Amino acid sequence: MLAANTLRRLTVITAGLIILSSGSVLLGQKQKKDTKDKQTLPDAPAVLWREPTDIASRDLFLGPGGAAMKPDLSHVTFVSVQASGHTKKWRVRDGQGREWVVKFGNEAQPETAASRLVWAAGYYTDIDYFVPDVNI
Repeated sequence: MLAANTLRRLTVITAGLIILSSGSVLLGQKQKKDTKDKQTLPDAPAVLWREPTDIASRDLFLGPGGAAMKPDLSHVTFVSVQASGHTKKWRVRDGQGREWVVKFGNEAQPETAASRLVWAAGYYTDIDYFVPDVNI
């Protein structure tokens, strides 16, 4: 009986110490994070989504960039190789001097379609265009 009471007390004391130490660690991390966020973020609300009031007028073929941002494929020059991600990618410059990332493989087609649907629902997305063939 005495051993059981001692074991319970040790368990309660250990649990209390763990809770107290984790709380102080969490508070310390929160204070560091708050300081960092205040230094780097502007005084504007973070926006991930906006009300899509014009869904019917959105062009799902050209996406958020529309015809104005469509790459000029008349003269495409190689800039560098992008080493991140799962598929091969090249950074190129189009005929108007804008830089684009060219993605090869099976991932490129569904990514463009998915970005159009997410954009139509009101979320911010990258400006992607599907180009079946390009000379670099």
